[in-house]
Amino acid sequence: MLDSFFRGATNSGTLGFGDELVGEGVAPVLKLLRPDLFGDQSLGDIYQQTRDIARQQNETASKAHPYANFAGNVAGLGWLPFPSTSIKQASGVSNGLGALYGAAYGLGNNVNGEPMGILGDMAKGAGLGALLGGGIYGGGQGYRQFQNELKR
Repeated sequence: MLDSFFRGATNSGTLGFGDELVGEGVAPVLKLLRPDLFGDQSLGDIYQQTRDIARQQNETASKAHPYANFAGNVAGLGWLPFPSTSIKQASGVSNGLGALYGAAYGLGNNVNGEPMGILGDMAKGAGLGALLGGGIYGGGQGYRQFQNELKR
């Protein structure tokens, strides 16, 4: 279950590019340290293999514990910067940044590489990001007001 959570957090924390980062980071090391393992395969082929293994492991973890994976995806967004602005501007900023992060996440999670599929995934991510960005900000403001009322 922790594996599913951490894979979700890594996925969203890298905006969906975690599998590519694994491929980029592992392939050169394997090529250098274990040339016997891959023979005369190119670095690009080793990258694709390690990336695909990471994708399969992420998918398996997501199916094994979907709620833990979802919670990890939400938690992984915590490092993304949301600048502080005035209360009047903050909702719009949160919507805009949510849309930007969502579009990047859609791009990072696209695995088929077809242009229309990429654009569709980016559009879905941008829409959800805008909704969630504003919703999370609004929920946080509501919680703060509730806490202030309790202190009175």
